[in-house]
Amino acid sequence: MNKARLFVVDNITLQKTIKTKIASIFTPIPEGKLWLKTFADIMADMLQIEIGDYIFLWETKSGNQKNRIHGVYRAISKPFYEMGYESDRYPFKIYIEQAYKFDTPLDEYDVLNCPYIKTPLWTMIGKKVAGKSRGSTPLSQDETSKLITLLIGKNPNYTFYPFAANHIISITNPLKIDYTLKGEMTLEKQTPELMKIDPNKLKYFNAENNVKYEKVLETIFNQEMSSRNSSFFSQIDIDVNKVIWFSNYLPYSIERTEIDYLIIESDDKINLSKIFLIEFMRGKIDNSHIYRSLLYSKWVDQTLGLGESLTQPIIICSKSYDFINGEKSPANKIKMQEMNQYISDMTKAFATKNLKIFTYDFSGPTPSFAKKL
Repeated sequence: MNKARLFVVDNITLQKTIKTKIASIFTPIPEGKLWLKTFADIMADMLQIEIGDYIFLWETKSGNQKNRIHGVYRAISKPFYEMGYESDRYPFKIYIEQAYKFDTPLDEYDVLNCPYIKTPLWTMIGKKVAGKSRGSTPLSQDETSKLITLLIGKNPNYTFYPFAANHIISITNPLKIDYTLKGEMTLEKQTPELMKIDPNKLKYFNAENNVKYEKVLETIFNQEMSSRNSSFFSQIDIDVNKVIWFSNYLPYSIERTEIDYLIIESDDKINLSKIFLIEFMRGKIDNSHIYRSLLYSKWVDQTLGLGESLTQPIIICSKSYDFINGEKSPANKIKMQEMNQYISDMTKAFATKNLKIFTYDFSGPTPSFAKKL
């Protein structure tokens, strides 16, 4: 099953998307203190998409027309940034083609209230409850399958178009974070237009080689996973050749909080065999992130894992006590022992797999990770 995303459109951008065969995301004018984080947010979502992934169009209500879902399209390029015209507010783009021809869309109400769906529509309901602005949202494999089934039911005379490699559109300058670009960035006194921004040349790292926002770690992981970079992920014990699904910024239950990152491996490319839940930290390891990683892992075990202990909790941070080799200073030894006891207690309380901790290093041309627990 292909990964899939819902792209938010209105009645105008829906027709433009269908006509141009380009899915895009609304981008605010860069201003204020968090403009760089906003760009990292959008880049993270776009870089989660691989060629062949399914794209659904979530049309927002207008007048008497309620929210509805159109599908199904297929990504046929890598994501890119391009201004179609000077006032274009949708510069983050990806080429798509029709995968299924469905003439009749699916009302959102009919999906969320379908009496035959017995398992939670995890990411769709999470997005609705959170009410947060987001240009696109990932779909779980189960949600993708259910949407297609319901669309087939509404469109018995549908047509399926198989993936064809010769349909792929090559992009000369796809979205990419450059690990060599570091330091401060300031906006011009006059707010720059989107036309003047090149996201591939933005500095997402400070002079101390740390990411400026935790969100940048999500962007990096999507970039490297969509490229199936085995040398990157083998450092944290993940086999990219077995990965069948991954995504960032996922809802935890309906509590309006988010899981930073989730990866699913499968030995046979069909059934899940391992789940990796990753919490990102820009700073030093702390108890609150330990608690969340184990809490979220338990919830994933109870939902995707059907109650079995399949989820591996991982924290990736800039600094951590060395639980493997020990600490030298007496003060750090005491703090490490206290934290180690806390990890042990929480692991037993949530009945999860043992936590793994890695520190990241972006000082070189490629990222590296060091295992601390």
